[in-house]
Amino acid sequence: LAVQASISGAPAEGYVVKGEPKVEPADVTVRGPQSLVEAMQSARIAPFDVTGLTEGIYRRPLAIDPPPARLHYLSGGNVVVSVAVVQRLTEVKFARRHVEVLGVAWGRAAPDAVDVTVTAAPEVARALRPEQVVPVADLTRLEGFSREQQPHGVLTVPITVDLANAQAEVQPPSVTVRW
Repeated sequence: LAVQASISGAPAEGYVVKGEPKVEPADVTVRGPQSLVEAMQSARIAPFDVTGLTEGIYRRPLAIDPPPARLHYLSGGNVVVSVAVVQRLTEVKFARRHVEVLGVAWGRAAPDAVDVTVTAAPEVARALRPEQVVPVADLTRLEGFSREQQPHGVLTVPITVDLANAQAEVQPPSVTVRW
């Protein structure tokens, strides 16, 4: 039978349980009259209490609830349950942010604006202002690029967005820069 795990309580403010609890071993063997064994759907265990937990992976041994009368488990009466708690994240979209070109004078990006999705803790995401989200096509970060050796040119350049305590995803992820 599969071992069925459940969660009780709530993690600390700003944290959530990620995914389902993992149970080791994931199943147990039951012995007893066939009709009773076939009627069982799963073996239950005590709930995993996550009250007040912060980020991390937590492992606890938990007891398997006793089986119905005339049945018994062949393996031990305990399993180990693992639960992952992570910081709650939020996404904020910033549409059509102008691309800044670094490394060449008069450089132009095509497209000249990109969409940026920022993933951060809710308090960080709420505090972001659009002018802080600056997509950059930085030619100086490209290996082998030299403005002196290439007075004019065209390059495909990845876009970066530097933000503290946040991650940014850019669409499209690169632009064509002409100078």
